[in-house]
Amino acid sequence: MLSALAPEVLDRFRRGERAGFREVYGAYGNDIRRWVARFFASIFEREEAVQEVWLMVHRNCTTYVPERGSFRGWLWTVTANRCREILRARGRQPALNARSGMSDADLNALEDPPDDDRNPEVTVHRSRLREIVARFAAKLSGDERAMLRLGFAEERSHEEIAATLGATVRQCKYLKKKVLARALSDPELQAAMRELEETP
Repeated sequence: MLSALAPEVLDRFRRGERAGFREVYGAYGNDIRRWVARFFASIFEREEAVQEVWLMVHRNCTTYVPERGSFRGWLWTVTANRCREILRARGRQPALNARSGMSDADLNALEDPPDDDRNPEVTVHRSRLREIVARFAAKLSGDERAMLRLGFAEERSHEEIAATLGATVRQCKYLKKKVLARALSDPELQAAMRELEETP
């Protein structure tokens, strides 16, 4: 379980200071990724939603009021609301049963959605998806393929990817957005992801 950030850090965050936001991002980045995964099965959609959530967290930093509850609970609310907005705009339902109004105990118990390889239909779809991803990767440049593996499959941080590729963090962020845009515009890949999400 993550220990709470110091009150002075949260004060800096609420004032919109960059240093405060960086500390919040470092402390809660994994939590938000885990929560977003409860709404989106596709790793590409998750990445897009995580960016949307952090943008919303930044824009709404002044709305956090410590007297009303824990900071972690506030982050969960912002995350859940933004994910639901994205899904409603697409006419979709969450990938898993994401509940609102969760207590701190509920939040602490959140885990990544379990893989259910006991369902043979899911196993077949995942096998097909791997083939489609391989075809998609073959269309990418070497750096883009590396980003697909490091940034999406392994979910490494921009700093880790930059060190691996010998690039700057800014270059890695740009490369990740480029790969995400290509993935979202690939009809075969998107059709396979939708098919997998719709499998019971």
